[in-house]
Amino acid sequence: MRIRLIIMVDRLEKQVEEIRAMDRKKHLLELDFLQAQINPHFIYNILETFCMMAELGDNERLGEGIAAMGELMRYNLSGKHEFNLQAELHNVEVYTSLQNFVNNDRIVLSVDSDPSLNAMAIPKLLLQPLVENAILHGMVPRRELHIDLSVRRSEVGVCIRVKKRWKAH
Repeated sequence: MRIRLIIMVDRLEKQVEEIRAMDRKKHLLELDFLQAQINPHFIYNILETFCMMAELGDNERLGEGIAAMGELMRYNLSGKHEFNLQAELHNVEVYTSLQNFVNNDRIVLSVDSDPSLNAMAIPKLLLQPLVENAILHGMVPRRELHIDLSVRRSEVGVCIRVKKRWKAH
């Protein structure tokens, strides 16, 4: 009887570990899916803007835009699931600079981040969708959109805040 009980406990432990491994795999697949989503409308708008710049002969700014787009794509399409906060903040700055191409430089991003958090590992593309949402729901005609991104320690961990405000352009 005791041997059967030991065998049953061993089987249960193996099943629990298999369930945990499946949960981890499911979480990674969900993260891959979310990170692979690049707003096609954003890409279309950027490419249209680049075409207009090329037609107008604004080659210096076009070159800057293409370099920024390459940097954003390299980051977004990397196989990594997480980066440090400093890299994620840089990606948000690159993304915002590209949004400024489409939105006539009417977006001002201010980042206030605790430097001691720079090396902290976070999921890739955690911040970009927050800033993207502020832009999508914050742009109004003839007004400058100011986005304040704050990353600070809190009593329970880390607090990320995205706040939008407007100024006449």
